[in-house]
Amino acid sequence: MRNDHRTVRTGFRRAKEALLAILMAGLVLTGCGSGASQTLSEDAASSEEAAAKESTGASDSGEPQIFLSEDGETTYVEIGGTVYQADPEADAAPELPQEETLEGAAPTVKTDLSGDSVLAVLSLPAAGLEIPVAAQEGTDCWFDVNNSTDFIDPDTVLHGSLAGALKGIEVYSDQKIFEEQPYLYIDTPSWTIEYRVFAVYEEEIRDLIIEYNPLDYNGFYRYIDDIYSIRGIGVLLDESQREAVEGNWQMLTIQADEGGGRAFLIQANQTAVVTKE
Repeated sequence: MRNDHRTVRTGFRRAKEALLAILMAGLVLTGCGSGASQTLSEDAASSEEAAAKESTGASDSGEPQIFLSEDGETTYVEIGGTVYQADPEADAAPELPQEETLEGAAPTVKTDLSGDSVLAVLSLPAAGLEIPVAAQEGTDCWFDVNNSTDFIDPDTVLHGSLAGALKGIEVYSDQKIFEEQPYLYIDTPSWTIEYRVFAVYEEEIRDLIIEYNPLDYNGFYRYIDDIYSIRGIGVLLDESQREAVEGNWQMLTIQADEGGGRAFLIQANQTAVVTKE
């Protein structure tokens, strides 16, 4: 069952919520920059932010930075060049619109989702595959033990085997399919979730969530930076999506066991969530 975090899953709100939970101990972050709700006037915010950064030496890198105003009474977080002010009086989880428009064409799912054993269905249209997703390891496709099962984690990792239910997903390593049919879909009883593939490659099997801890934005940023640094034969990366991936902070990884300690990976950025009738 999905929880209320789904209503605030989009864009930098997830980044702000995760930093709230991990770093800010009860404060809510509201934007002080362009495109975000303002708690100060633009001039005042800019002045306060500049003074705060100057007094603390905050970095202009893409990684999140936390700093205080000169008087030490106002806390700011900078993410990707946008500065957010911590507002202790703001609501913890403001309701935001959750309906979005699919960019691609979601297939009609035939798998029965009314039971308890199948939690979701993974559809890969370019491969013609519809794969049940379960919680238990050793089924056709299953959640990483470190993930929740509602697809709200910064990176939901699904496991399976290229010799089993995931056989055929290798078609996404074709450049034309990667560019022209990049969408994957997750169906649950209540939601259709769309993802756009941004990376396809092979590597040794790793525990990605333990290694990077994507719940921490610093870890997630390093994770994405490492992905986009991969080079080699057969590696496909959509550079045009990098900013969206870093900003959205919500992706899907399919880690398919090839045997011999290696895996074929497809990684995709979440682009839309649509409620079912």
